Amino acid sequence: MFQSEVAAIAGPQASDVSHFVAHMAALTQVPLVSFAATDPSLSEFQYPYFLRVAWSDALQMSAVTDLIHYYGWREAVALYIDDDYGQNGVDALRDLLDNLGSKLTFKASFSAGVDNQTITDVLTDLTSMQYRVFVVHMPPSMARTVFL
Repeated sequence: MFQSEVAAIAGPQASDVSHFVAHMAALTQVPLVSFAATDPSLSEFQYPYFLRVAWSDALQMSAVTDLIHYYGWREAVALYIDDDYGQNGVDALRDLLDNLGSKLTFKASFSAGVDNQTITDVLTDLTSMQYRVFVVHMPPSMARTVFL
């Protein structure tokens, strides 16, 4: 019988890679401890050897939704990265807003290599529509560009 020297896997840094690694961890029955994967579709029910240390996006979006509800805002716009991390987080936000009687009015997704002009164009369009509440769900480097 094959004996593994691996006691556990730590990482990876991104949710999309964590799906693959969690699958491999389940096949080899080696625990995966994730400090960064926040995708709510990664669960211990689907991947019994997956242990999340970071708060999931579903829980983070619950806090954002509570804030939106507290201030009585009825609509929000989501700006997010176009990958599993961004899409699943925004889907959780949409569902939670729907449960509280608010709605996600507009979603703007950006690819990982988006240029500054594209971001500026989207933000210009959004400001002309007079939206007030923006939820930005993307990696810090991309969010920095959006806020600049």
